Amino acid sequence: MSTTPGRTASSHSFFSCKTVIKRPRLISNALWRSIRTTLIAAAFANILIYWGHWQEALTWIKSAKRLNPFPPNIYHWYHALALYSAREYEQAIKVLREARSSDRWSRALLAACYAQTNRPREASFEADAFVRERYLELTENGEALPLNTLELARMRADRYRDPIDRDHFLNGLRKAGLSDGLFNLV
Repeated sequence: MSTTPGRTASSHSFFSCKTVIKRPRLISNALWRSIRTTLIAAAFANILIYWGHWQEALTWIKSAKRLNPFPPNIYHWYHALALYSAREYEQAIKVLREARSSDRWSRALLAACYAQTNRPREASFEADAFVRERYLELTENGEALPLNTLELARMRADRYRDPIDRDHFLNGLRKAGLSDGLFNLV
């Protein structure tokens, strides 16, 4: 094999580019596999959190976010939930703030994080937003409204296998202002 001037890494890169142009399906398939891999890693992280293995979940979600530098907002939710479980409330807040928009569950988690860090004003603001958005969701779906605001989050909290983890999540929401008592949502 002869070495000609100009046959360097850059010419190899050019050859690779020509291959890519000739075979876009290969690139498409590779990208799709990469996206599926990140989705699987993120979903697995979510399962691990609810099973009480938040340390492992952090590893999986960080890996998913590393593979997809522009992750969907749900990745931020999983990451923040694992951090909340780890009692890393400030980090969880930071991760949730990286999301492009907040949904009702992000607001609930932010409320719990703010409450755990003794920031009652922010906790109350996020808790009120969660209650409004969750109320609207239930109303639009024709579902019955619960008797108290804490019940609005119970479906998510019931995913925890360990009652200690479930209580930790619900206690954060209680501190944020959600109530166990009778409450008129209307």
